[in-house]
Amino acid sequence: MVDRGARPNMTLKEVFLAGNFTESLPAGSSRYLTQFYEQASEIEQAYGSYRDALKRGDIPQARAIQSAEREKLALHPLVERVRRDEGILNTRIKMIESSRSLSGAQKRVQIDALKERKHALARQVSESRLAAH
Repeated sequence: MVDRGARPNMTLKEVFLAGNFTESLPAGSSRYLTQFYEQASEIEQAYGSYRDALKRGDIPQARAIQSAEREKLALHPLVERVRRDEGILNTRIKMIESSRSLSGAQKRVQIDALKERKHALARQVSESRLAAH
């Protein structure tokens, strides 16, 4: 077994699995992540269809997709950046979890801060999508 030091302190949600207590996450945090993953899937599907049409040389189809999916295609670079940044944050979370020099409380504080940054990134996509409507 690998010694990873202290485990991060548990959140209230982890302690009280019965669900009778509330966790101190910012309101709507998980909602933004769920929305992000749903929107990212739609955006990536539209982008994939567009790229596929271009790859096949079907310019009329590519233009039709570009016209019909303009908003989604415009958000693709933002989604890609958020996914990349989220991956970096996930790597940092794993590094904190495996740290032998941090206490459980220190790990919890740092992990919660990184998770809040992930929620803020997801919120950017959601708000950009709403602004486009």
